[in-house]
Amino acid sequence: MDCKEAKNRVNGYIEGTLTNKECSEFIEHVRSCPDCYDELETYFIIGYTLDYLDSKDGVDRSFDMHRLLEDDLRKCERRISGQKLMKTLTAVCVIISELSILLGTAVTAIPGAEEFIISVLKLFKAN
Repeated sequence: MDCKEAKNRVNGYIEGTLTNKECSEFIEHVRSCPDCYDELETYFIIGYTLDYLDSKDGVDRSFDMHRLLEDDLRKCERRISGQKLMKTLTAVCVIISELSILLGTAVTAIPGAEEFIISVLKLFKAN
């Protein structure tokens, strides 16, 4: 991603409308480009301040904007990583099920497979 494309995606990042792929590429770019990071930080500060002024909750909020932005970037990275992990675990479950069918055995005949598949499905449902 180049700087022009990154700057076009700043608002999408702030609004949370980027796809996982776009968000991942965007974060990778702003982490390696000080100019784009500064632009993101500026828009983040403006958005955070406007949200603060609009809220009437009376909560004393932190104004360590650099830390808040870093927290937000890490949260987005964790969300993307978690979704990638869920896709991988789902694929593993499908492979185990298909192998058991091909081998003519039931999933329950593979020690621990049933519990593994059930736990992955519960995680998938929770997310």
